[in-house]
Amino acid sequence: MIDYECPVTVKRINSDGNEYYEEVRSNELVPGDIMLVPEGLKMPCDAIQISGSSIINESMLTGESIPVIKNPLPNINHEIYNPEEDKSYTLYSGTEVIQNRTLGGKETAALGIKTN
Repeated sequence: MIDYECPVTVKRINSDGNEYYEEVRSNELVPGDIMLVPEGLKMPCDAIQISGSSIINESMLTGESIPVIKNPLPNINHEIYNPEEDKSYTLYSGTEVIQNRTLGGKETAALGIKTN
């Protein structure tokens, strides 16, 4: 098995309650981290798209040669994330992020759900 590591920008909150961004190595990610989706790189972990949209190459998982668009998980009667029902909002580890687009002026961000 090959380990993949890359720099990732994560959102943090300091003791005063102010948000800031910090660059960490992908092997330091933990479930619950909010990260900026790394354009032009492979996803370092499984994550839920929470803002912006991304064009993803999932051919290594599905064999499908056409990239897919991932949009943010909508706030519709979701109390719990369901990996089966919410696949269209999930960014999978090892898939390539081709391009990001901001929506409503928000950065393209994802919530880490499964790290290596």
